[in-house]
Amino acid sequence: MYKSVEEVYAIVFGVLAKDEGKIVSSKFNKILNEIGIDRVSVNDLKDISEMIHEDGYLNGLKNDAILGKVSLKDLESVEGKKVFKDNNYLDTVSTYIVENEKRLSNLRELRKHQKSGAYMEMLMEGLKQDLVRELKDPIIEERDIVLGHTDKELVLLLSDFHVGFTSRDLDNKYNFEVLSNRLKKYLDEVQTIIFDADIDDVSIFFVGDLVEHTNMRDVNQAFDTEFTMSEQIAKGTRLLLDIIKNVSDMVDGTVTFGIVAGNHDRLQGNKNHKIYNDSVAYIVLDSLLCMQENGVINDVNIIDNREDIYKFYHKVKNTNICVTHGDSLKGKGNNINKVEVKENVDVLVTGHVHHFNATQEDFHKTHVVASSPIGFNNYSKELNLSRTSPSQQMLLVDSSKNLTIKTVFLD
Repeated sequence: MYKSVEEVYAIVFGVLAKDEGKIVSSKFNKILNEIGIDRVSVNDLKDISEMIHEDGYLNGLKNDAILGKVSLKDLESVEGKKVFKDNNYLDTVSTYIVENEKRLSNLRELRKHQKSGAYMEMLMEGLKQDLVRELKDPIIEERDIVLGHTDKELVLLLSDFHVGFTSRDLDNKYNFEVLSNRLKKYLDEVQTIIFDADIDDVSIFFVGDLVEHTNMRDVNQAFDTEFTMSEQIAKGTRLLLDIIKNVSDMVDGTVTFGIVAGNHDRLQGNKNHKIYNDSVAYIVLDSLLCMQENGVINDVNIIDNREDIYKFYHKVKNTNICVTHGDSLKGKGNNINKVEVKENVDVLVTGHVHHFNATQEDFHKTHVVASSPIGFNNYSKELNLSRTSPSQQMLLVDSSKNLTIKTVFLD
């Protein structure tokens, strides 16, 4: 039997070198602890290694352990008892490793939730401050009142603002100032249509992707955004509020507003970790409804789809319209039958792809894809997408379900 501390060191060194290929201080100390020998530090371990290497007997003992001629069963504890059977030290070491890994896993999970909670707390605190600042002054000036009388209703399709996104190349330029100016141009055309067609009632549908976000993907997108997340939400809310108030002043009838969430609107960066309805669109809708309750927005019908922020259904005249962003509609072919639940859908409105399209599906049913005020940019170029101009759409709907689609180019 080997009883000296130095002999124990040499044999344990050899056993670990044979099984692990290296000397792990935690496992070395765990074996020593079972035998009843004090723990050693990492620096002490280096000195022990040199001592074994320089001593012929100890070095030979270590090599015998590596060859399997000597094992842990040949060692006794300080009380003279055998601790190990063969070289089976794994039960002794594994308990420590499993418990340690469990503790580290719990700590990682706790830190993950703490990080998510801290991010959300900072976002909400920043949003309160930014909303108060943005609501002081309008971005888009108010317009003159225009009174009309007709059986047609105007539907404004606004989509993919990506507030906070910036882009500048030879083909196009985009930032918040450019977006604001393009929306003013769009409202000029809205005012003209309302006057020419004697419009009473207007519906305003926002089709998703109000903000750009800063961590939507695993890569860091903050380098090409001009605002923090809370500023993006606040400025986007202010823009929508200005559009609603401007349109309300243009007509004598009813103004209806609805909004759905896009993929950029989700608060979780990783789409696999998203929580249903956890979206910028929900925050904006909830804020607008709060403003309505407190008299900030008057004479506006706001569609409350907070139970499902990703789509809503609304009847304009006799036409049933479904609005959803479109990122969840996969595959080619007809899409209207995918969203028909309780009743027929006459018009499906989506966005997401940043270019306009209209497809007649079964009978009179029409799928309208709204474009974006961004237009062609580097992202479109990399994907070899069509070279689109910045634009937005509007629909004229009458009681006979006739549909007129107009694209307003904003460049």
